[in-house]
Amino acid sequence: MAPAPLLGALLLAGLASVVPGAAAQDRPNGVLLVARPELTDPNFAQTVVLVTRHAHGGAVGVILNRPTALGLAEAFPSLEGLRGRRDAVFQGGPVARGAAAFVFRSSERPREALHVLGDVWLSLDPGLLQRLLAGPPPPALRVYAGYAGWAPGQLEAEIHHGGWHVLDADAATIFEAEPRTMWRTLLRRATSRSTRASPPGPTNRGRQCAVLEVTSSPVDPSRPRLAARRARRPLT
Repeated sequence: MAPAPLLGALLLAGLASVVPGAAAQDRPNGVLLVARPELTDPNFAQTVVLVTRHAHGGAVGVILNRPTALGLAEAFPSLEGLRGRRDAVFQGGPVARGAAAFVFRSSERPREALHVLGDVWLSLDPGLLQRLLAGPPPPALRVYAGYAGWAPGQLEAEIHHGGWHVLDADAATIFEAEPRTMWRTLLRRATSRSTRASPPGPTNRGRQCAVLEVTSSPVDPSRPRLAARRARRPLT
């Protein structure tokens, strides 16, 4: 791992263009992906991922239950407002691990962020992160090294083939749940819900895919789509 000050500089490196048109994504559409036990990909095994749509039809998100040993104060030693804080930097996903994604609460709508739910926002914009860290602290903030991304249709296919449970997202889970027990807790919830709804199978998984389809923002055909590849290469 890079030295903490260097990592802080890397985390603020230019990711502003990763999700262009963030302001165009207006409707909140965040969901939680809970990895099924059968998902053995080491990037996502036993993870809970907060996911939202962006304006080009793909999905972007961060892993909620993989904290690192690095604290925000260590990563950004030049920011006096972080001194004494014990917030950890989380491992957000396999894409662009040297750059930062972050989730925060704000009563005002930031142009540089995607609306997840209520007053919860997700952003990859380094300028916005710098302002949040340097100013009065927001009601809640978590910073992630890297993120996860899916091209249009890719995540639906993974759900259909049995990789993920889908649950409604909520602020308490995002900011307050214990990372070490989060996956098992939500897996029990998802399994219980699936059992009550119908036996597991393609039909039930199709309903979970519909959650993402119904809440997705329309794609602007005049703009190029993002070529997201979950664990292969960063978004461009």
